[in-house]
Amino acid sequence: MPSIAILLRDGQVSWVSRDEVFGWPTSVLQGGTPSVLWDPEDRDRVVAQVEQARPGPSSTSEVRVRTRQGDTRWVDLEVCCGPDAQTWLLLADITLSIQAEQRGNSSAPSWPT
Repeated sequence: MPSIAILLRDGQVSWVSRDEVFGWPTSVLQGGTPSVLWDPEDRDRVVAQVEQARPGPSSTSEVRVRTRQGDTRWVDLEVCCGPDAQTWLLLADITLSIQAEQRGNSSAPSWPT
């Protein structure tokens, strides 16, 4: 899935780069907050990351999102603070990378000591 950009103005979604974000129609997101996207276990951390965003270097983190179908996906979230109370959220789906990493860690041979 290509990256998704979400523009927040004063904490509200004002623009989304795609018609659908993880199964959620843009109409569900626009005018509200993107909180419907975040996995409940990561929601507070994402909210804090957005609230702490300041002009300058962006902050990044790996967080989980919930699809409209209830599935969990991993994204690389970049939060960029712009002028006039604008904040950009850039999301790149990294689920396949995370799953491959987890498979690699769980299938690593255990060597006798």
